[in-house]
Amino acid sequence: MPPSERFPYQIVFVQEAERLRDCVEQLKKQQAIAVDLEFDKDRVFYGFTLSLIQIAADSTIYVIDAMCGLELTELFKVFKSPEIEKIMHCPGEDLRLLHALNCFPTPLFDNEIAAKLCNFEQTSLAAMLQQLLGIQLDKTLQKSDWTKRPLTEAQIDYAAQDVVYLVALKQALLNRAKEMACEHFILQEQQLLSQQRYPIEKRDNFLKKDDYLLFTFKERILLNELLRYRDQVAASLNLPAYRTMDEQVIRDICKGKTTTADWMNLKGLHPKLRTTAYQTAFTQQIETIRAAIKAGQLPKASEKPEEQKYVKREFETGKERKEELKQRIFNPVQQALSERLGTFAFRFVLSSALVNDLIHHKTTIREIKPSYKQELILAAADKLNIDLQAFL
Repeated sequence: MPPSERFPYQIVFVQEAERLRDCVEQLKKQQAIAVDLEFDKDRVFYGFTLSLIQIAADSTIYVIDAMCGLELTELFKVFKSPEIEKIMHCPGEDLRLLHALNCFPTPLFDNEIAAKLCNFEQTSLAAMLQQLLGIQLDKTLQKSDWTKRPLTEAQIDYAAQDVVYLVALKQALLNRAKEMACEHFILQEQQLLSQQRYPIEKRDNFLKKDDYLLFTFKERILLNELLRYRDQVAASLNLPAYRTMDEQVIRDICKGKTTTADWMNLKGLHPKLRTTAYQTAFTQQIETIRAAIKAGQLPKASEKPEEQKYVKREFETGKERKEELKQRIFNPVQQALSERLGTFAFRFVLSSALVNDLIHHKTTIREIKPSYKQELILAAADKLNIDLQAFL
């Protein structure tokens, strides 16, 4: 797609190996590129499915079709090159997917982190472009099915717009950071992001927090193992688990509210599972799990340790003590940080979730990264004569 007055950038849609080689050669010449991914995660297919890779380099936007069999090794070398900065926006899930593909981009710059430390309340890409650059981003295709081929011209155009302004946005944010004297905070965050490694997600525990209140221990074992079996079936069919069998039906089976006897009429059962073979297999799973529970052969990974102790820990800590610590120690520190950093930025340094973790001793101040956060928290407490020794 050639440049136009409406969109003054050239869009190159890459589906051929030769065009990808040309793209990689151009990227190697850059000092910085903007990167974004489009993917499916347990919506159309099972797990992560990389669909598109969008890259902005100067006035060219490359939209690479990752579902047409292209070999991406050379492109990933560019992503891993320490000589080329990769500018992204809220890249957590993008990085998780790339890491799963054994690609670890570095160095990175996340515009959203910079936006949070610059005290913006709304930090989405659309919000930041509107606030800093006066650009209205069309997000109507955000929920588009990126696995469907062929892609429309509107989809390609939309994908390109996700990266085209990232470089300019980075510079605008750095200008704001300089005014607010928080550049070194942002630098520490970007260095930490570049070193971060997302582990491959292990699907071991499928229980929700309410399950620990609504189900007995043995019922939870049965529920978790049946949900695990459903996940294995979903993987074999390359379908999201929710499309194979309604989760509530499994919960009802564990509670004895329904059985597999009426398998063919169960709610939310995928047509591929509506067979006697799957009915028999699922019934056997139930019998096998119940027999194991009766024999005391409980799966080791049936519960996450921190969730297993959830109710007990809440009882031991006590709401009153928790509130007392918040009011006496952490609320004043948060207020001081708010005055130092801004109404919204302080939450990035000492959020309510982090306060809860500190109170429950799930982490310590010395474990907080990057180090500037520790320094700010300790300085604020020291100024207020608040003793944080118990949380170090």
